[in-house]
Amino acid sequence: DEFLAKEDNPNVYYMVSGTVDEIANESYGNLYLKDGDSRLYVYGTYPGWGATGDNRKGAIAANGIEVGDKLTVIGVKSTYKGTPQVNGGIYFSHEKAE
Repeated sequence: DEFLAKEDNPNVYYMVSGTVDEIANESYGNLYLKDGDSRLYVYGTYPGWGATGDNRKGAIAANGIEVGDKLTVIGVKSTYKGTPQVNGGIYFSHEKAE
């Protein structure tokens, strides 16, 4: 919820955690995180800092991330078509669903 209130800024990084609710694009790691009543779109889950091009792909499969897992990413806030999102989340950690 706090993240949604932040201003869009390409130079400010936030750590965001939530339960993976839906994986929209496994290759690039586009997915939705749910935390309480909030649902947040993560536009890209990347394997590490500075990943570019095809190196940005594959973090979901490499880390075994599935719907129901808790995922933490670090990324900037942007807005796409009026909807706040994490733009380019850097994989930080995740916990498997119980």
